[in-house]
Amino acid sequence: LKVEFAGFPEVKFKVPYLLQDQKGNISINFLELNDSQKGEIYIPDFGENNLSLILIPSIQFKISDFSDREPFYTFSWKISVVKSEEKETELIKELLAQIDFLQKEIAKVQAQINAILSKKIGMCTFSSDLYFGMMGNPDVRCLQEFLESQGSEIYPEGLVTGNFLSLTKAAVIRFQEKYATEILVPLGLEKGTGYFGPMTRAVANQKLNW
Repeated sequence: LKVEFAGFPEVKFKVPYLLQDQKGNISINFLELNDSQKGEIYIPDFGENNLSLILIPSIQFKISDFSDREPFYTFSWKISVVKSEEKETELIKELLAQIDFLQKEIAKVQAQINAILSKKIGMCTFSSDLYFGMMGNPDVRCLQEFLESQGSEIYPEGLVTGNFLSLTKAAVIRFQEKYATEILVPLGLEKGTGYFGPMTRAVANQKLNW
């Protein structure tokens, strides 16, 4: 709740106000006015935590000898309902806390996935040649997991099937050409072959710290 007060500018007003909360407690405060005798107050959660408001404007320049010809001075007030800034701030804090919690949970799950993948790959060692056309082979599955771990530039499809087909062959070629100095140059080759032979196995095992 927003309350705006405007008094006659040539006199000084005092505006105490009473505020009652839902438990019946009453507090007394003063509405601060500027030199133009204008001021405003915000009552948060009016209608929920605060139930009633009483304004008592007065001009206190005289305390005795009153007559029936005392001058009149005008004042006005305007009351409007506005969104509680405190509520909005609290809502933002809650949403940020939820986002932070979800980010941490995602990080935990991602760490678990990475640990599982690294464990799977770490259990593999390549001791035999692998080549196009092999089907349902556990060593091919290990090879595909290894290629996937090398990133999307090597094996963008990331399929782990145990079948050595065109996508796996293409990934092996990319791996061979990435490490051409260790794999292709000693064999006098310029382009990868897609055949997972001794030179390629050696580099792959080195990457796996075998």
